[in-house]
Amino acid sequence: VQRAIALAKEAGAERVVPLQVGAPFHCSLMNDMGDEFAAELDKYSFADPQIPMIANVTGDFVHTAAQVKDALRRQVAGSVRWTTTMQRLAADGYDTFIEVGPGRVLTGMNMKINPALPAYGSEDQRRLDALLANLG
Repeated sequence: VQRAIALAKEAGAERVVPLQVGAPFHCSLMNDMGDEFAAELDKYSFADPQIPMIANVTGDFVHTAAQVKDALRRQVAGSVRWTTTMQRLAADGYDTFIEVGPGRVLTGMNMKINPALPAYGSEDQRRLDALLANLG
């Protein structure tokens, strides 16, 4: 990771942020897990999505239960196409984004991708209150 950071900076990266993660998700080091994860997914029944859903591995909508399962399997080792996903949502008319859960990493990234569109975090009571006031 340190070598990759150095190479990125040498190549002109303005900022490199190492992520604290528990496993090498979303990269080829997880390829062997794809089949194991698919077998686990097969233990569960999935229904077609009832609301629009985008798979980050493609940056496109999934419409069927089979597409959802395939996207989940592929996402383990596949790249996260966050910019593509957020650009697609904006192009399709979505105009407000809410990050659910701890932290504001995705909110911050979206503010760079779609700076004209509001993005909110909900990680603590203060931000949740502000979110509800802005949406109310």
